[in-house]
Amino acid sequence: MSLLSDLIQTYDNYFGHEPENIEKIAPVAHTYGSKKQVIDVTINQNGNFSHAELNGKNNGKTLLAVTEESASRTSSAATTPHALNDNLMFMTSHHNCDNSGINKSYQAYMSQLEKWCEAPEACKQVKAVFRYLSEHDLVDDLLDAKVFPADKGAVDLDKYMKFVVRWSVSMDDPKEIKQTWMNPEVLSSWERYYSAYHKSNSDKVLDGISGKICDVEKLHPKAINVYGNSKLISVAAKEDSTLNFKGERFSDESQIVQIGYQNSQKAHNALGWLIDTQSVAISKNALPYETSDEKPKYIVCWSPTYTEEKNDELSGLLGVHVTGSDHVDNSYDHKLRRILFGLKEDTAVKERIVLLMTDRSGDGRFSPVMYRSMYAAEFLVKIRNWYAQCIWYFYDMAAKKVCINSPTLFDIAKCAYGTERITDAGVPYLDVNDAVFKDTVNTLLSIVIDGRKVPDSLIRRLTVQASEPERFAGNEGHKWWSWQEILRTACAMIHYRNMMVDPKKGERDLSLDKENDNRSYLFGRLLAVVDKIENTALNRKASDGAKNSHRDTNAMRLWSAYVAHPFTCYANLRNCVAPYLSSLPYGSRKYYEDETQEIIEKLAGQKNLNRPLDPEYLIGFYMERETLNQYKSVNTDEKQTTED
Repeated sequence: MSLLSDLIQTYDNYFGHEPENIEKIAPVAHTYGSKKQVIDVTINQNGNFSHAELNGKNNGKTLLAVTEESASRTSSAATTPHALNDNLMFMTSHHNCDNSGINKSYQAYMSQLEKWCEAPEACKQVKAVFRYLSEHDLVDDLLDAKVFPADKGAVDLDKYMKFVVRWSVSMDDPKEIKQTWMNPEVLSSWERYYSAYHKSNSDKVLDGISGKICDVEKLHPKAINVYGNSKLISVAAKEDSTLNFKGERFSDESQIVQIGYQNSQKAHNALGWLIDTQSVAISKNALPYETSDEKPKYIVCWSPTYTEEKNDELSGLLGVHVTGSDHVDNSYDHKLRRILFGLKEDTAVKERIVLLMTDRSGDGRFSPVMYRSMYAAEFLVKIRNWYAQCIWYFYDMAAKKVCINSPTLFDIAKCAYGTERITDAGVPYLDVNDAVFKDTVNTLLSIVIDGRKVPDSLIRRLTVQASEPERFAGNEGHKWWSWQEILRTACAMIHYRNMMVDPKKGERDLSLDKENDNRSYLFGRLLAVVDKIENTALNRKASDGAKNSHRDTNAMRLWSAYVAHPFTCYANLRNCVAPYLSSLPYGSRKYYEDETQEIIEKLAGQKNLNRPLDPEYLIGFYMERETLNQYKSVNTDEKQTTED
């Protein structure tokens, strides 16, 4: 019950104290309706029709006054109306009738509305709506006002019956809010009325959260609109339901832990508010050029007790780039504190935060797949450790240069399981299965929060991706874009693993370690040398106007074979690049030969040289390549001879 307790505490602390320009938490006995086509109807306080307007979906969310039954209803429920603003099918007595000429939806709605109007908590706006619907038919007035567009001279009313009617009541006081779904008097009226009604008409049981005797909620509401009819808490009501109790542990549903109505409403409304205002959707829709119809996972981080204004951007948790060009700068710790909480220096130690991830498991259920509760200071330390250790050289678009940064969790999942596609505009991107993407981000997030090591399977997957450059060659305009990203991300994850095992060894990853005699590391360096030799020769031919000089090198073509059989494949590569090496100026040729000889000397005497390479070879390849790229060759033999 810890999660529900945190949500209830969040409701109690935040309700009425929400930051400005952020959606308010739904009160008890209310919920935010999903965005639908709406009909805004305006009447006066005497119950007379004024005007109406047909609006689209982009008119903001509608706060609906609901009952226990209507909050959990499905779209097929025809006799379970909301309290006031609801579908048009509930507002007409002359239309939407059955074979007997009766609209049961209208009867159920008016019966419920009448009880509210007769209660002492009723307000004049609600009474005006009841008076209007008792004396007029809304659909007839809408037709007379020509609100519905005619198609070939006729109006198809059936397609408008699921449109939501929102009542506005014009009062004598012009300062009073006309919109009933925004009027505090109307909202408070229903909350007080229905809470008292539910308390007097429900069973009294022991609340499993508060430990007090109170009225129980039997049909828990739907908290996340995107998940449709899926619920966090489901109770099987039918005796033949597969979810019902078969007598193995309980004989009926009343024997399970019960949750009071007020606590259930607070927990679900707080969860819906957090998901709507502060969550990040984990779905490949967040990636460039990607689309998916699958329901996303949601992750949200918040403090149940901290009530000052917070930033709703949680993207930092999924990928905060470390600032600085040639070293790790941990000053972003303060930026992270602002992004996630707005916490001050002295509040981070004592403030408790909650991290929650939800996922839809079916049509009827969604569940928390990750829940962590910890102090903010502890959380920030874990985040800082991750982004200080999982780093590599990435191109920074803002700085327009290569900097030491951290890959985002989204990027890691994309690089590990992506397949290269090309857009219509010719831009390559990595396409990844949505379910695999979400599960991988989930795994990575638990690694970050719990400080666990990266699974070997993920390291192997990234290594395989980086070891098949021909699959990610891109096109002439964007050559090797995807592969470069995969290579750098793989190196970052290998570096993080090395830092977890041996921090001193991990620190040496960020520069070329000429003392490293690891077999895979050395073979990675050799691969970089032969690739650079051929690239240098091809670039010289291109500058001389030779045709077909910008082709893939032999190292790129034989990369997979090299990783599987490095010793024998290197001999073949050496023979392939011999003509290119001989075409280079003396100074460049001698530099590459000396570099090769140094590496081969370290390999001499080692055993099993031809067994497959470990992921460590990518570090050796990358750092050797960067070192070679910094070498400036002498362009003429005459200058080199003089220096010699």
